[in-house]
Amino acid sequence: MDAADRGRVEALGFPPEAFTDEALRWRYVLDKHAEYQYQYVGTHRENTIYASNYLARLWVDPKLITQPLTDEQLKAAAAWKIAYVQRLRKENSDTSYISAYLQVWNLSAADVFGVTNGP
Repeated sequence: MDAADRGRVEALGFPPEAFTDEALRWRYVLDKHAEYQYQYVGTHRENTIYASNYLARLWVDPKLITQPLTDEQLKAAAAWKIAYVQRLRKENSDTSYISAYLQVWNLSAADVFGVTNGP
């Protein structure tokens, strides 16, 4: 994603943290992982030519798509969310807004902000 595209999504109110190269890479991995599970594993076609062709066209290592993601990888995929919520807190955003993000993204305040009394 180039700078002009990033500027356009930010102007629409989307968080810039969600559009870093790393965040977009992990979004791609998560989407392709889910797609592979649904289209190939769920239909017992993971060892077919169709699955092989799918995996050959990926922009990432196929192991990221075919194998379960580790806790560390899932944490890397969620890093933009943590950065976003931390920025909201730094900007003194409404705590109910921050709490809602923590809840919907299944993040704990302690994981995001360290030891704390709340958002």
